[in-house]
Amino acid sequence: MWQSLVFETLEPSYTRVPLEVRHPFVDVRMLRFLLRVPNVPWCRDKYLVRQALRGVVPEIVRRRKKAPLSGNPDHERVRRFGFPDSLINPALATYGDAGKLSSAQSGAASVETGLRFVALNHWFEGIQQDRLSQRRSDTQEIAETVVVA
Repeated sequence: MWQSLVFETLEPSYTRVPLEVRHPFVDVRMLRFLLRVPNVPWCRDKYLVRQALRGVVPEIVRRRKKAPLSGNPDHERVRRFGFPDSLINPALATYGDAGKLSSAQSGAASVETGLRFVALNHWFEGIQQDRLSQRRSDTQEIAETVVVA
């Protein structure tokens, strides 16, 4: 399952970008080490991480108290600021009414649905940008061909 969810979609043959993505917590050597560490130092006030970060991050950051999140950061952002106003892509009308997002209830399910709508809008914008850049390069290629001829 991990392979299809995470690893395959980050391969250079899939992304067409020559980058190697690493997952340090899935490295077998790291997993073996972490499974050998006693529970008490690992779980108690992030002891192991704090020791590993000595000299790497400022002491005030390394020693600060643990502060758990009170909720989902995406949900909190929507609750405070609402959904983005940039949902103007006409293709979204096929999938729903962007006008209803601003009046959406603050429940977790409606926020998740709204965020999917926002993600779909970003995807559409990416496709449009790709098409525009392709048209520009095609136009430039035609212009260069005309100038050379």
